[in-house]
Amino acid sequence: MLKKFSDIGPTLGVTSGDVSNWRSRVELRTAFTPTVAGSAQRYSFANALELALIGAFIRVGVPLQVAVAMADGHVQSAVAGRKVCEWAATAAGNYASGRMADDIHKIDWDALQAISPNDVPAFFVVRVGEIVRRVHGLFAPEKVEA
Repeated sequence: MLKKFSDIGPTLGVTSGDVSNWRSRVELRTAFTPTVAGSAQRYSFANALELALIGAFIRVGVPLQVAVAMADGHVQSAVAGRKVCEWAATAAGNYASGRMADDIHKIDWDALQAISPNDVPAFFVVRVGEIVRRVHGLFAPEKVEA
């Protein structure tokens, strides 16, 4: 099922300008359906989830190129029907330090701080599981009243 941006954009937390900007600057990992001149781009579940996650990572300060790479694993898991962790946390400035957990209290914040640049206790946290649920909701089959 493919959706128009006007139907999904507000839930994704990104604008059509964000999407155009990102697509012109980096190669996103999900395949977009080709468009015909004069028709609007349509988005799959995978496209929508990738855009929502990239937007969330960018909002907490992750550079675009890194945000694309970080979103990719979560998108692949969700598309394959595998469980996606609820929380993703990383030390600010050390994007390779990521930790994922279903319970935010089980993230070892001291270990993250120890590998952050200059031992600064600054982190970014994204609730990946909630983003996945919201995007799933956009693509859930509509219930027809009898």
